[in-house]
Amino acid sequence: MDYNQISEMIDRVRTLKSEELKGNQHKIDMNKNGRLDAHDFKLLRKMKKEEIELEEAAGLSIKTTDDSHTVVNSKGKVVAQWPKTPKGLGGV
Repeated sequence: MDYNQISEMIDRVRTLKSEELKGNQHKIDMNKNGRLDAHDFKLLRKMKKEEIELEEAAGLSIKTTDDSHTVVNSKGKVVAQWPKTPKGLGGV
């Protein structure tokens, strides 16, 4: 291998590493480092666990349908409800 071949390989590796996230992948890039890695998934699992613990402690549950989010208490009473944000407008 000569210098030019090695240089081309390095450039290809850099290009692959600098590839941007596609679609909604940016939503699960929890540490905002521009790539999906084990740390992102660790943070997502921790966030989900904390959300479940909070719901259990408060006696609440969140139900999501195609067009809204609803918070229900342990007796089944609706405590809060809000519409989902249409695609392209951001939000939850």
